[in-house]
Order: sequence, then structure tokens, then C-alpha cells
Amino acid sequence: MRNKFKLTRLQNVNLVNEKIIDYVYNALILSRYEIDYDEVAELLENNKRDSEVAIAADNIKETFYHILNNPEEKADADFLFKLHDMLMRDLNVGVKTELTEQQKQELAEMTNQPTKGCTEIAIDAMLFLLEKHLFSDGDVRISIMFANKIMIEHGCGVITVSDYNKEKFRELLKEFHQTKDYKKFKQWIFNKCISGMRVEY
Repeated sequence: MRNKFKLTRLQNVNLVNEKIIDYVYNALILSRYEIDYDEVAELLENNKRDSEVAIAADNIKETFYHILNNPEEKADADFLFKLHDMLMRDLNVGVKTELTEQQKQELAEMTNQPTKGCTEIAIDAMLFLLEKHLFSDGDVRISIMFANKIMIEHGCGVITVSDYNKEKFRELLKEFHQTKDYKKFKQWIFNKCISGMRVEY
């Protein structure tokens, strides 16, 4: 699986800055929050944290910015649980589990596959985390954000599920949990859920 986009890290950072409202809105809608696009823009502009959806929106925005501002951090088990803490801060958080040593090793192997492109590695890691279902709340947004750490560091764009695609995503996620078949879900994410920009060199 090739990389769909080939950006510099700076170009990928600029992409996130330009489309942060889109990415936060998509993440909220996928997490079943009821909110209009224009409301998200207002929440982010005013940094409001006066409701659950406002807190969730601010957490998603701040987590994106943390990734942009901390390129030295590695996409590993420690970073995964840091993501959980950032994304679920001040929310009614369910139970989180710990990775076993075997799962930590599997995650490390998943993020270090020299024969694969970074986009495929990111999607593999995302599906691995969704399969393990480590968190009783926020599982999807944490898994996608972990994948986006890899995407952004390697200039591959951003994984984001649009409002239009959210029901199909949920359908395929349910099927994935039943079959553990990565191939179909991975190809759909690649085709439908990667945001980027074309760059002329």
C-alpha cells in the first residue's frame, strides 16, 4: 500500500492548522456528539470548556497541537496512554486497561515495518488498537489519533472520518470486531478517510 500523500512535516503541520475545525468536527460526530460545524468553530475560537462536548472538542484540538509541537515523542505504548489522558481529560472516563508485555511488543513491531509505507503502518496500528479495545470510552478517537501521530511525522496527511462516511465506518468496525480481517477495513480507510493536499515540487 503506497502513501497517498507525500508531504514534508511542515506541510503536514500546516494542513492540520488549516483544517483543525474539520478534524475536530469529524472526531466529535464519530464519537456520537450532536453538534453543528459552526458550533465547533465557535467552541475552538473561544476555548470553551463549559459542557461535555466543549471539553471533548478542546481536548481533540489540544491533542493535535501536542502532536504538532512534540515531534521527538515516539509512537509507542507510553505515548498511547498519554493520548488517552489528553483526549479524555475532564470527561466521564471509563476504565482503561494496561498493555501486556506481549501487546507492547506487538505494537512496537506494528509501528516498525520497514517493507511497508507509513500510511499502511499507521492504519495497521489503528486497527490493532481497535481490535484490542483497550479503553471502555474513547477507543476510536484514541486509536485514530495514535495513527495520526505516525501520519503527521511522516508527511502522510491525516486520518479523519467525515460525517458522510461515519455510518459506513461503524458498520465496518462492527464487522472487523467479528472477523478480525484487516484487509477490507484497511483498504476502505485508505480510500475514504485520508485528508491531505497535493503539492507541486
